[in-house]
Amino acid sequence: MKMRPLLVVKLPPEGTLMRDFILASLNYLKERESRINLEWLGDEVKIDASMRILETTFRSLYEESAELAKNKAKRIRLGVLQNDKGIFSRLLNVEKVAGTYLDLIAEFLKKSSENIKLSTLSKLERYAKGIKLGNGGFAALNFLTAEKYEYGLEFGRLNLRLKFKIEFDEAWYPLVLAGFIWCISTQLSEDILFSYLPEDFIRSEQINIEMFNTIRKVFGGLFGLREKINNTLYEVASIGEPFPATILILSLRLSRIAKEDGLLDILRSEDINSLPLSLCRLRRMQKTFIIVDKRRVELSRILKFSSDLAMKNDESVKELEEICKRTIQLASGRFRQRSDEPDFTVYNRFTTLLLQAIEQAYSIYEVVYYGSRYGLLSRTLGEDIIGTLSTLTVS
Repeated sequence: MKMRPLLVVKLPPEGTLMRDFILASLNYLKERESRINLEWLGDEVKIDASMRILETTFRSLYEESAELAKNKAKRIRLGVLQNDKGIFSRLLNVEKVAGTYLDLIAEFLKKSSENIKLSTLSKLERYAKGIKLGNGGFAALNFLTAEKYEYGLEFGRLNLRLKFKIEFDEAWYPLVLAGFIWCISTQLSEDILFSYLPEDFIRSEQINIEMFNTIRKVFGGLFGLREKINNTLYEVASIGEPFPATILILSLRLSRIAKEDGLLDILRSEDINSLPLSLCRLRRMQKTFIIVDKRRVELSRILKFSSDLAMKNDESVKELEEICKRTIQLASGRFRQRSDEPDFTVYNRFTTLLLQAIEQAYSIYEVVYYGSRYGLLSRTLGEDIIGTLSTLTVS
């Protein structure tokens, strides 16, 4: 007889950032504890496990997320909006708060790990002017309602053009904020970038078993893959723009990591036929956050190119990584163009054309000619790009 799910987690409306954050946290549970089984059913997730295992794993999630928040806070120094300070004061039960968003979230997650609350995760109420998660009582931090300011759209049949209210309770808030910490990647001025695996891809694990086994072997599962993507974005300080250079360097880094771990042959197998990634950029305004850009990209073919290039020549991978990194640096405005190098437009056009060539939308030879004409490429890299793309096109 099948065990009845011990915990059912209701999900907020599809397509919202807070839902993506919750999914990231739930994915942690499954990846970190093999005795936890998740069943995805529409707008709810059924979790099979003993209460002892659940409490232990949730505690681990909050403790690990708190430590990660402290580490990321060293670089992501995002100031707290005035109206969010009041929310943190209530969550932390103090009169005044000081620090950045990540500082305060780290403190809250540590506090939450000491008193695990799960029972109200099965409660989610949608009504005409808002959503109440659990018993409510705590208003949503501004970045959790960014969609309504940017799009003014229907939010799970709720019209965000109207005055809209989202409430959390003390069980829901740490689950959402832990996912926030795992998804946040970088900050540039008032912009912050989140990267995460789309929901439909996470759910597909139940049917694409072979592909997910390969991801588990090479990257340590979906959570390990997410960590490597976030670490790369963090290291190169990309906020998702320029998009082609960002996507290329992600794939190059993933391939290089696989080769360093002796797993490149497994990565180059045909098992990974789909690997989508979502990027969302928010901007901190005077009183709120808005969504600046939200994109989804399919990495599988780009990853095939980068892993084939890594098999050919490590130095070519490093050289191409440096081109992508330099494109991102010049785009940020924080780095000056050197007297002996092309300007940003040349770097950006080359990475854009290369991405198009990988997707079979531009001539391989024209890409290499363009890069060589402006002195971006060594002869070896040019030859390796042609050889790799020619093979990729045939396959």
